[in-house]
Amino acid sequence: MNHIGSPDVRRGELEPWATRMGELASFPRVYCKWSGLITAAGGADAEALAPYIGRTAELFGPSRILFGSDWPVALTAGTYRDVVRLFERLLPQAWSESERDGARRANARRFYMETGDRSL
Repeated sequence: MNHIGSPDVRRGELEPWATRMGELASFPRVYCKWSGLITAAGGADAEALAPYIGRTAELFGPSRILFGSDWPVALTAGTYRDVVRLFERLLPQAWSESERDGARRANARRFYMETGDRSL
C-alpha cells in the first residue's frame, strides 16, 4: 500500500481510511509503505501524521511497514533530510531496534524479493 493509503491528513479524517486499512491489513502479503507523508501533511508535521502512523503500525506490525521517501515529489514540502527525520520521529518507540531497522530497509528488501524483483 503506497503512500500509507492516502489518508486525508490535512483534514485529520481517520474514517473511512482506518476501516479500509484494517481490511487490507488482513491480507498477510500486503505491506504498508510510509511514503508521501511530508507531502500529505504539507510539511514535517509529526503531530498530524501520528494517528495514521500509529494505526498502520498497529494493523501491519513492524514486519510489514516500509520506508519510502516520495522523492522528488517530497521537495514540495521539505528536503530529503526532512523526510528522513520525520520518518525517524514517527517510528514507534515500542519497536525494538531490529524492528525499526526492518521498517528502514530490511522489510523492503524482503518484500521486493518475495514479489520477484531480484535487483535489490
